[in-house]
Amino acid sequence: MARLFLSHTWTHAADFAPHDVVRIASRGLRDAGWQVWFDEDSMERDIDASIRDGIDASDVVVVFLTSAYISSVQRSHDSASAVRSNCYKEWCCACALGKTILPVLLENVWEQAARSVLSLYIANAFRVECVANHGQIASSVTNVLTARYNVHPAIPGRDASCRDREAKVIERLKV
Repeated sequence: MARLFLSHTWTHAADFAPHDVVRIASRGLRDAGWQVWFDEDSMERDIDASIRDGIDASDVVVVFLTSAYISSVQRSHDSASAVRSNCYKEWCCACALGKTILPVLLENVWEQAARSVLSLYIANAFRVECVANHGQIASSVTNVLTARYNVHPAIPGRDASCRDREAKVIERLKV
């Protein structure tokens, strides 16, 4: 089963609360069979260790981009202070571990992202645009991960041996 780490800001956007949107997306992704790390459900006492362990165990880091998220990462990047935002820590950890990063746009911020430090890693990334319809995030993320990255959620009753048999049948059919 593929594991997803959901990175987002708690800072409110103009007309919505990103954390509430990601909470709903988290439920939808779980219902679709994904194993999800979401701070509200997965955070433990040591925040930094929880973040590191969650990203380390993930297959894909899904980054929910808003203007506030991008600004948070950029401010931490530019700052001489040792205090860094959680968004920045999550971003840096995902990059350092070589994780697949899937940007999900919750606002029209692609140009802002392209002018930020994020552009170093997402310039060529496929992205999910859910600006107009936050309710479609779970299905859009699932579609991109399965079609573009060949990453799949767990299907009840479908274990590894079943997937191996299916792969062999598909290979035989290709000949």
